[in-house]
Amino acid sequence: GIIFWILAQCLLGKLLASRNDYIAECSRATEYSEESKNNLRTIIDHMRAGFMLVDPETRKIIDINTYAIDLIGSSRENICHQFVCPAEIGKCPILDLQQEVNLLEQVLITAQGERKPILKSVTRVTIQKREYMLESFIDITQQKDSEIKLQKAKEQLEIFIETSLDPIIMADGTGHVVKPNKAFLDMIGYAEEEVMGKPLYSLSVTETGVYESTSGEQVTISENFFKESIAFIEQLHETGKISGWQSYYLHKSHTVVPITQNIIVICNNRGEATGSFSIIQDLTEQRKAEAELRVSEERFRAIAESSIDAIITLDTQSKITFCNPGAERMFGYSAEEL
Repeated sequence: GIIFWILAQCLLGKLLASRNDYIAECSRATEYSEESKNNLRTIIDHMRAGFMLVDPETRKIIDINTYAIDLIGSSRENICHQFVCPAEIGKCPILDLQQEVNLLEQVLITAQGERKPILKSVTRVTIQKREYMLESFIDITQQKDSEIKLQKAKEQLEIFIETSLDPIIMADGTGHVVKPNKAFLDMIGYAEEEVMGKPLYSLSVTETGVYESTSGEQVTISENFFKESIAFIEQLHETGKISGWQSYYLHKSHTVVPITQNIIVICNNRGEATGSFSIIQDLTEQRKAEAELRVSEERFRAIAESSIDAIITLDTQSKITFCNPGAERMFGYSAEEL
């Protein structure tokens, strides 16, 4: 009996020791679980995104993080268990508590009545065998403001391009026309629908020959013209821009339009070419003026050389720049001496 009692005491001691160890382990696990819970709560509260845990049956917000509280402009007490989401779209971040949502833009009305655009997602989660809807969202007011400013700048740029007195044409990354302005269309005599989507090179001179220019001159297009064009295009590919390229566009009447143009390649954030932007100067009137000047000079020279009177022209320093045969006869000096 004494031996049995001793064995029983030993066994009971081991059981009590195991029980104490188990209790201590459970206590440590509880403390660790509580610490993990607090750490997770701290992380969620410091995230720059709003989180709401909603009961889909009662439509009540069960829990909410700090970012969402600040965005709504109320307190946790006023929101949790008391704030019930109305069903109307736009009155609350929740759109449909029975359906998961991924990246939907919506308007949140704050406690102060301010409307704020948000980007939201709704996910179904299970907590302690019960389903809830977890909504996450961010304030996209700054992004929306930037989009509005960008859209306004785009519209202003489009107005500038369309009303510019200089011909302007934009092409995509494959060299096809995406936007000609009115001045460009007037210059080549085509309507917009006739050039949209066409290869840009097809609007230029593509064959050798003699062409009549819109300035009234006869223009000879030789192989050298195309060699120079290829050199400019290679420069455009290498540097992303060219300036002062004198070339010709083909008018609808099959005459050629003398031009000089500056071209810049448009690239995306990865440095890939997505299009080109060309600003063109129509040289038609300039070439006409130059031709008229040459005719006037020839006419003046013919009159001056046939005149029996002495005709002399001087520069701003009173130096002789021209004298006719009548001046040579009158003064006895040759034109070179004068």
